[in-house]
Amino acid sequence: MGLDPTPKMQMASGWKRIDVYDLLWKLGLGITISVKVDGGESVKNIVYPVVDVRDVAESILLAYENPNAVGRYICSAHSIQAQALAEKLKGMYPNYNYPKSYIEDEKDVELSSEKLQRLGWKYRPLEETLVDAVRNYEENGFLVEH
Repeated sequence: MGLDPTPKMQMASGWKRIDVYDLLWKLGLGITISVKVDGGESVKNIVYPVVDVRDVAESILLAYENPNAVGRYICSAHSIQAQALAEKLKGMYPNYNYPKSYIEDEKDVELSSEKLQRLGWKYRPLEETLVDAVRNYEENGFLVEH
């Protein structure tokens, strides 16, 4: 029995390809969504902080190399609600599955990278982060179109 060369995500139930929305939350955006309810048809519509992994790497180097950097820094570029992210992705990539409905939740989190920006940190636009992440996942076979 040979190994399957197609890249997949390892989930509790084994190996499988997953949808763009789930993959971005689990990998690209660094957030594990464990808020699915109603058989996976709905997600909580909470605000999530989003940052490109390349921006994170640049922020680490900036803080390491800057003698004025002291203390801790929050590295968050964008805040976006789950529904707004899904709608943005759906407009860009309509051939993937997205949540069917959203449950309002009052546990929103807003983070500020103002301190890091004062050191000179700049972050990529959200659209660039999403396009590059989806392209990378498509090229590596992580996504399944529906």
